[in-house]
Amino acid sequence: MRIECPHCDGPINVGDRDAGTTYRCGACGRSFVVPLDIAQTGQPHQLDSFPVASLVLLHYITAGLFSIIYLNLLHDKMPRLRRNDPSATWAVGLCFVPGVNLVWFFFTYHRLCVRINEQRRFNGLPETAPTSLSVAVALLTLFGSLTYLFPAPGLVVLSVLGLIVMPVFAALVQNSINDLVEHPTVPAVGC
Repeated sequence: MRIECPHCDGPINVGDRDAGTTYRCGACGRSFVVPLDIAQTGQPHQLDSFPVASLVLLHYITAGLFSIIYLNLLHDKMPRLRRNDPSATWAVGLCFVPGVNLVWFFFTYHRLCVRINEQRRFNGLPETAPTSLSVAVALLTLFGSLTYLFPAPGLVVLSVLGLIVMPVFAALVQNSINDLVEHPTVPAVGC
């Protein structure tokens, strides 16, 4: 796609994967962030509808394991618009690496919501994926990991996370996806 440098108005050719990255203009040498909205061209999502009640039920039956795996597998169902958008393999795999997972949950759930909201925006829908709740889920996971140091408060935090916050988060994410899937994709405009 052809865009103009915001500093010198010179023409620059960028690809969809450059959206949101820092780019240096060849003419003036100054850097700028490539707008995210260029990424909507020609890359539809492959998200599927899934019953929210089934997702919540499977969360409880598997003690939260289904939600962790299912939500992270969704990364492969959306186009990678940034170089650091994770694949499903990385997203799921790093959730189970001790220590790393405590930081990874901040990234993967938040990025999932951002990517879903981008797809919703590209389709003319309001952004409803709960990005702020994704941070709360990650924080509760981090605080819950302190059960070794503080057993009673840690178990309370993990209980609140597993019984209330995570199922609500998963349900809101899936509800955003279901609404997105029900609306037809806006045709891409050629560049």
